[in-house]
Amino acid sequence: MRIALIGFMGAGKSSVAQYLAKDAGLRIAETDDRVIQQSHGKPISDIFQDEGEAYFRERETEALRLILQEEVEVISCGGGVVTRSENIEMLREAGYTLVYLDAPFDLLCERVGGDPSRPLFRDKEKAKELYAQRETLYRTCADLIISILNRPPQFFSRVLLQLFSSSRDGESGSLPLSLFCVVGDPICHSRSPLIHNVAFSKEEVGKYYFAWRHQESGCGHLCALLRNGALAGASVTMPLKEVLLGQVDELTHSAQAIGALNTLYLQNEKLVGENTDWAGIVSAIEERTSFVDKKVGVFGAGGTARAAAYAVREKGGVLHIFNRTQEKAMKLAVEFGGVVGSFSDEAMIRSCDILIQTTSVGMKPNEEQSIVPPECFRPGQVVLDLVYSPKETLFLSFAKKAGAEVIYGDRVFLWQGVRQSEIFSGGKAPVEIMEKALSL
Repeated sequence: MRIALIGFMGAGKSSVAQYLAKDAGLRIAETDDRVIQQSHGKPISDIFQDEGEAYFRERETEALRLILQEEVEVISCGGGVVTRSENIEMLREAGYTLVYLDAPFDLLCERVGGDPSRPLFRDKEKAKELYAQRETLYRTCADLIISILNRPPQFFSRVLLQLFSSSRDGESGSLPLSLFCVVGDPICHSRSPLIHNVAFSKEEVGKYYFAWRHQESGCGHLCALLRNGALAGASVTMPLKEVLLGQVDELTHSAQAIGALNTLYLQNEKLVGENTDWAGIVSAIEERTSFVDKKVGVFGAGGTARAAAYAVREKGGVLHIFNRTQEKAMKLAVEFGGVVGSFSDEAMIRSCDILIQTTSVGMKPNEEQSIVPPECFRPGQVVLDLVYSPKETLFLSFAKKAGAEVIYGDRVFLWQGVRQSEIFSGGKAPVEIMEKALSL
């Protein structure tokens, strides 16, 4: 077990490290403490004032290098460790999992805003600007992203021990926490923790959802954690939706037909793979109209297009597939039943009652792109774009100007998450609460 805690000042890194030492007897070290020791007890605020930040960062890197030679299990890193790629490389080479303790800026201000030993917090506006810069670095390099919410530091000590300790309490019985996560790579901007954590009731204090970076090489370990109960369930994003198909014990009909899964859970001691993406598409569309006997145009022929095609078939729509590569479109049409067109078939596209855009065209940083021109849209159409960053794509802008009814991609994200939440909890999901969290 090797963990490096990263995050902004005041996030609770030192406290979590202390609880890991107390609860499991782990050896810990703090980079800030080591810099102070190297400076013969000189406070960090004085080092900043007398020598400058550049000098401090050099001492910090040297302190980290010495700590790594000691092979301690837990390192509490200073807030600025992530500003030097050399530090991150050293931690990774030494086999440390980087855990980002994510705390909102206002909470950090409450905690340390008046602390004279925190020199970077003397100017709140500058601190806020620095926080925004650092947050991107934390999220980009983190292996785990843990939102501290209103939980105490000892809770996160328990989370980490349950995930990483080979001698967890409850190895053969029930475990104290019900942990869920979104897995894939990248996970730095995933909003899944946002909607799933608010779905847990106030009484469900042992339930928690976080983001965990996983690549194909870690899938075996992930499945083992699900099978032994260390994890209670997982949401799956790219690039693992297809990779994990062969590692589960059972696939639902939807996951098997679509050829991808986005949800993992244990049922009757079997690891089950489910796909709720199609259910998200259905719910988002059915808020506005029915699929039955409607001509539904699907743009693309990839994994998300397969989920859309499955939704159209299951709900009684008439499938039309538009794709740049006709061979891929034909394969999808044969499998799910439908007709094929190209992006230039404006008349056929315009004749569709419902349009579902499943490609990445129009996603940041290519917001100026639309997969089809404005002439493809008309009044009375219902148009959905699965891209949700930016929220209003050029594709949807064209549709709106033509008088079509548009559906934003975040509706699909919400509804697939609602279905996942119901699988995880076994009960009805608090849709309004999840929707409100997504809108913040």
